[in-house]
Amino acid sequence: IDTTNEHNLRKTLQEKQEDLELTLHSIGEAVITTDVNKHILNINPIAEKLSGYKLTEIKQKPFDEIFKFYDNQKNHVDFFAILNERK
Repeated sequence: IDTTNEHNLRKTLQEKQEDLELTLHSIGEAVITTDVNKHILNINPIAEKLSGYKLTEIKQKPFDEIFKFYDNQKNHVDFFAILNERK
């Protein structure tokens, strides 16, 4: 394995991660990111303020365990199902 190439790839990945963090934290709307298994990866300051949670409290926890959504009849609604319907 070319360790120079691996080092460069790691450095590029780190830089991209830092760019993403900066963008996420500068957006003026609440943003929560999850992995493919719907576990929380990140939450920006606006989302922290609106939800009352800090990232350190909810990171890697299932989104649906932390954030619950209900319709007008107070029935639990699957947030991700609604998103998929709108695609």
